[in-house]
Amino acid sequence: MSTRSQIKVEGSPVIIYRHSDGYPRSVHGVLFVLIPFVQDFFRRRGYDAEYCVARCLGAFLLQEEAERQKDLTDPERAAFRHYAEETRVTGYGLDLELHGDTAYLYTVTKEGEIVVGHRDYGSRPNFDGPIKFKEEDRIPLTRVPHDKAHCVGCQTPEENHRPDSVAPLTDPQFVKKLAKYTKDDR
Repeated sequence: MSTRSQIKVEGSPVIIYRHSDGYPRSVHGVLFVLIPFVQDFFRRRGYDAEYCVARCLGAFLLQEEAERQKDLTDPERAAFRHYAEETRVTGYGLDLELHGDTAYLYTVTKEGEIVVGHRDYGSRPNFDGPIKFKEEDRIPLTRVPHDKAHCVGCQTPEENHRPDSVAPLTDPQFVKKLAKYTKDDR
């Protein structure tokens, strides 16, 4: 069974649905695309829910298309060609509510954090009640400096609008935390 996930941005009713590879870690996982996307988006635009959801879906589709092209052209990946053709019309969707079979929920907060929620499938999914996720991790990306002139409803602390503030990718503790999301542990 595929690992389904959904990605939401605080303040937007639209939720991105990802049908497979919804786990956080590895080069195929959600955070491999989501972390650099959120950093770049908040650096350039600040908090803007509508654009963030749309551009986030675009970032995932670009990454999926690059993988699909590899599946279609690399002889060593011939076994994945049937999947490459199927993903041309499936793989991602847009929703207004959570799916009953979602394993991971990623929330991009107004402050620029990514909250990773995991649903325990050890028990039977409850399709009648509310879907609950246990917070597995919180990735603070709010220290990304960006231009306040481009922020729409920005909730970022004032010091993050200065060009001399420390970007997370140069912070040794942040780099160590990111390392667990970029190794391939499949």
